[in-house]
Amino acid sequence: MKQAVIVVPLFLLLLTILYLFIPVFPERKTHESFISSDAQIVITQYDLKDRVAEFGSSPLGQALAELNYETVSRELGFSNDEITQFYRLRDEIRTTYQNPLVQMLISKEITVALLPFVHDNFADLNEQLIDHLLVISRPSQSARLMDVATWAISGDERVSTARYGGHDITRFDLENSSRLSVARVKDLVVMSLNERILRHSLDVYDSEQKGLKENNEYMDKIDQFNGASLVGYFNFDGLVNLVNRAILESSSANSKMRLLDKKKVDAYSSAIFGAWRKENSIVDKAIISFDPNQLDDSSQASLSSETTMPESHKQVAEDTIVYHWTNQFDPANLFDMVGEEQSDTKSMDYGPIIDDLAKITGLTLPQIFDLFGNELTFAVRNLNEDQLVPLPRFLLSVKSTDIDQMRTVTDTLINHYSIPVRRKTFDNAEIISWGGIIGIGSVLPALSFANEAVIVSSNRAQIRDYIGPHKTKSLADNPTFIEMGSDILKPSHSITFLDFARTTEMVQEMVSWGGTMLAIKDRELARKSKVLIDDLINPLLDGLAMYSIIGSRKYQEDNTIVFESFTQLDNGIQ
Repeated sequence: MKQAVIVVPLFLLLLTILYLFIPVFPERKTHESFISSDAQIVITQYDLKDRVAEFGSSPLGQALAELNYETVSRELGFSNDEITQFYRLRDEIRTTYQNPLVQMLISKEITVALLPFVHDNFADLNEQLIDHLLVISRPSQSARLMDVATWAISGDERVSTARYGGHDITRFDLENSSRLSVARVKDLVVMSLNERILRHSLDVYDSEQKGLKENNEYMDKIDQFNGASLVGYFNFDGLVNLVNRAILESSSANSKMRLLDKKKVDAYSSAIFGAWRKENSIVDKAIISFDPNQLDDSSQASLSSETTMPESHKQVAEDTIVYHWTNQFDPANLFDMVGEEQSDTKSMDYGPIIDDLAKITGLTLPQIFDLFGNELTFAVRNLNEDQLVPLPRFLLSVKSTDIDQMRTVTDTLINHYSIPVRRKTFDNAEIISWGGIIGIGSVLPALSFANEAVIVSSNRAQIRDYIGPHKTKSLADNPTFIEMGSDILKPSHSITFLDFARTTEMVQEMVSWGGTMLAIKDRELARKSKVLIDDLINPLLDGLAMYSIIGSRKYQEDNTIVFESFTQLDNGIQ
């Protein structure tokens, strides 16, 4: 009898340990097993707990944590109630995040999916969105441990269960009159605030409904994101209507946001993106799928262009901190976008300007646009240390289809408007600088027509270095660019290089100078600007400098547009 008293409890304890911790080895299920094929948005984050902790210890995370939000908010004009509401929300988020069950749910793998719904203009959009969210978690502990943990913390909460097919659904009646419905399937926990959504996901799992794994467009590309710590999928069908409704129902502060043109988006069917966290670097990739038969003429022409290798990085200065090259520049498309924006805000009517331009040059606007080619280079050098006014040194070069005609049009405009200019010849090319002002240090706007391109710069020296024989080193000799070049210098439609750390330093100097100028004009405005600069802008820029170097490229592959980005981290998370 005494032995039974000892053996039985030990046996029960052993069974409990086996139930909770001994792994089960059925076929491993993924979140795709529960998500319907028409899901609008699916985002999966792996090791979220580690990523949050990692970010919290990074320079940017520490900068955000140490910001004096109350002081900054008051200077920005927020009321006491708004400030109190912000702190209350922040505390609620922290409390929820630190909940042991939440930590267990997010620490390994968590997926959030937005399922499609019929829009009800009489219902609150936020409530509709929340009502159609599905959350799938692979807890850090065995999913069976969740059963015990749920039972242990339920306390006085109203908990009930229901059977649906071969699954048990646990319902938690929450304080705000909503209900959380949860089901455990193998090693996954599936939940929603709308039990109908949860039941639908279980139908997908039981193969009674078409799932994401049967979405060919998704499955054809998802393998390219193996090993990513963050993966997202967007189904554009219906998403435009959702975004436009959100814009229409947003606050008056966003009233100037333009609605998406559904006709321009119809050709694009979906997008998948992923991010890989590597040692001292982050790699991002996005793939946008499109139907070439639904593209407009302009987009078809742009996307049908071949990928090429840039050469202009061998011409810009070695200390260039921003470099962008593309062979898909379209001035007509750019003008249309600007024109639509101005039309929406009713800030300017371009009609008279266009008419005058046609009268002066004898060319219509489309004919002028045709003078531009598709290859564009934009470069920015760091500030000149000897210059009193901290202004960046930039250069813009656009290839021309008819450089002689472009020069004629420019000279016609200069003569018509009697613009004072200075002309100098360098290496068989004429450099035109603005003669109506005295240059400030190395800043004196200049223009040239050389190498079959229109070149505009903040100073003549930049143009001379760009078009002349290369006596000095170029960006191609920059060690950081060389290192990044192995990833981005490939046949592409566009390439971007950004020395982000030095760019933040440049912005800090420019902001500081601007604050000094304000101090001369208005003491109260200067006081406010000093608070914002010292307590908000500079700390954020110092934190952002952890993203040291950023490089990216874009190219077309079959019926997809591919974006790749590479970010080097410095003095940040290891």
